[in-house]
Amino acid sequence: MVKLSERIYKKDILNNKYLVLCYDIMHIIQKDYDAVICKEDAGNLNDIYERNYIITFAFLMGRNAGESKLLSNKFVNGELKKDIVLDSQNDDYKTKAKIYPKRNYYCPDFVIHTSHGNNGKYEGQHLIMEAKTTSKLQQKEFEWDLFKLNLYVEYLDFDIAVYLIVNTSIAEVSSMVDKYNQKGFWCSSKLCGLNRRRNNKEYHIYFLIQESVDKSPKIFELKV
Repeated sequence: MVKLSERIYKKDILNNKYLVLCYDIMHIIQKDYDAVICKEDAGNLNDIYERNYIITFAFLMGRNAGESKLLSNKFVNGELKKDIVLDSQNDDYKTKAKIYPKRNYYCPDFVIHTSHGNNGKYEGQHLIMEAKTTSKLQQKEFEWDLFKLNLYVEYLDFDIAVYLIVNTSIAEVSSMVDKYNQKGFWCSSKLCGLNRRRNNKEYHIYFLIQESVDKSPKIFELKV
C-alpha cells in the first residue's frame, strides 16, 4: 500500500539538489512563463499545453546547466526511449497488462543522468520525470505514469523519480493513489523499508503538484 505524504523533512528536500532545481523551475514557469499553463479545460489543446510546458521546463533546465556545476558532465534529455523487459510471471508485468497491455515502450518526459546504460549497466541515474499538465487528468493515465515511475526506480536504478502534475488538486491526486492501491497494482521493492537504501543510494518517488496557475507547487512523497 502506498500513500501521498506531506511529511517530508526539509533537510531531505534540500539534500536533493535535483529536486530543488525542478521545484524552482516550476516557480519560474508560474511567474514568468504562465502562458504555457492551461488555465481551464482546453479540450484538444491540452496536449499542446502539456508539450509546451515540458519544452519550457527543459529550456529552463538547460539554461541552469550553464550556471550550475550540478549539471556539468550530465545528460539532460526528454522523451528518451528506455528499454525495460518484464517477466510475465511477475507482479509488475501483471499490472502493466491491466493498465495498458499493448504498450511496450517507455519514454519519460525528462531525465538527468550520466549514462544511457548501453553496456547493460546503469550509472549516474539522478532524476527521471513524468509530467501531466492537462486540466482533466484521467485515472488510467495517472496509473500508467505512476507505474512507469516505479519501473524506472526498480529496473533503471534512478534514485529520484518525480511526477510533476499541474491543474489537478491534491485531493484528486490522493484519491487516484488510493484507487491504484485498491486495484492491487505493483510498486517497486526499492521503496520498501530497508530496501530503500542500497549501494549508497536512497530511493524516492516525489510528486510536485501545482493545483492551478495561481497556486504555488507543493512537494509530496509516495510513502509505502
